[in-house]
Amino acid sequence: MRIGAAKRAVFLNRREDSIRLLRASEKLPLKEGLEVHRAQGQSIEEMLSETGIEKESIYYLLSPHLYFRNRITLPFTDRQKIEGIIRYEVKEYLPNPDGDYITDFYTVDTEVCSFTTEKEHIRRILEELGSYRENLRAVIPLDTALLHAMKSLVDDESYVLVDIGASAIYIQCVDGLRIRAAIRILVAREGGDEVPQDILVRELRSQLIMVFKTTRLSFVYLNVGSDGEKTGELVQNLLKEMDISYQEVSHYRYERSMRGTSDTVAADVLPLYGMIQESSGTDAQVNFLKDEFRPRMKGYVSVREFIIVGGLLLILLILATSGLVIDIRTRKQQISLLRERVRALSSEVYGDPSVSLEESKDKVRELEERLVSLKTKTDARFSCLQLLKELSLYMPEDVVMEYSDLIIERDRIKFSGKARTFSDIDRIRQELLLSEYFTDVSVANTGTTGSTEGFTVTFVFSIVVVEELSGGN
Repeated sequence: MRIGAAKRAVFLNRREDSIRLLRASEKLPLKEGLEVHRAQGQSIEEMLSETGIEKESIYYLLSPHLYFRNRITLPFTDRQKIEGIIRYEVKEYLPNPDGDYITDFYTVDTEVCSFTTEKEHIRRILEELGSYRENLRAVIPLDTALLHAMKSLVDDESYVLVDIGASAIYIQCVDGLRIRAAIRILVAREGGDEVPQDILVRELRSQLIMVFKTTRLSFVYLNVGSDGEKTGELVQNLLKEMDISYQEVSHYRYERSMRGTSDTVAADVLPLYGMIQESSGTDAQVNFLKDEFRPRMKGYVSVREFIIVGGLLLILLILATSGLVIDIRTRKQQISLLRERVRALSSEVYGDPSVSLEESKDKVRELEERLVSLKTKTDARFSCLQLLKELSLYMPEDVVMEYSDLIIERDRIKFSGKARTFSDIDRIRQELLLSEYFTDVSVANTGTTGSTEGFTVTFVFSIVVVEELSGGN
């Protein structure tokens, strides 16, 4: 019976040669030790079963060769608006614009860093998980996992990270928490054959030269995995030869709390630790589980646990209901007493028949509304007709727009609709400010709507009308 929520989670990283698993608290701070496991020649489902996983949430790390990165700048930062257009903005940068993709993103100021993967990759992950597929909470790209891990370990916001494993070297360039570039260099080919050392050094040198020439970055952090020590020595020698400053990543924040096999070092689980940081942070995480893959309710409890919880809830309901009944009875008595006093006061002031308090309030409210209406109608300078005339007089004739709503009051005008561009909206605002009737013109709720055939810009104008004109009109 799936009705509860798990307290611990599993963070998975499938590499070409193995599967790495980190078992930890789902949310920070870490309350228990980190359990690290590694398996070769097994499926993910088999490994999860042997590790004793039951109701834990699962977070899956997606390899960088399975997704595409893009950086775009938009005139707004509202996440909901970006969600509506991001898939169309990145289409032209994808190898197959008509393919079936999922796109997610994070923002830094007005810059959007997006990540796109094929839906087929998500389907394969769900097949690999087998009976654990409903435990899956997120599929996170390696880029953002490493970004969040480094954010928690170092103070620098701009750097180059070189992550070294048995089969690949991954170079990530970060500038102001923006991922500027990501480069993957193979150490071993698909068949398992190692790339010749001279070819590897030549390609690595070329990529590093390009990175430092095209960015403002000047410092390198090295993260050398337990199976990449040989390649790590090669990279360090090359950095010394190129006179590039570097240091190894310090894993002090989580290294002491690790438990697991002796051949596993903290460097191997750096991206998995980053996934914990990302899933626990206040910033929106990048997660490819969207649309039809959106996760369902998580966690499991036994029927016995459900009966215990249900019994406790029933007791609480009975206690709350009994208190509510007593409170209602007391309130009824107070209301009856109050009505009697109001009735007596009404008879004393107005005589019989008595007039209720609500009737008196209604009469006063009706008189006030009539006075306001009469005052508005008699002031010709600020009548609805005059304000409508002023609005149409200062509206640009060559701007094409469509009204959807118009409200004219004595001191305010509000109208909404659609225009072709943001510049059209800005021009309307500038023209309306020329009128001596309007003291302020503001625009709210701008956004884009439409499809691949074209977009329109929605708007809501709010205009403040002057209290008194300086001269005759």
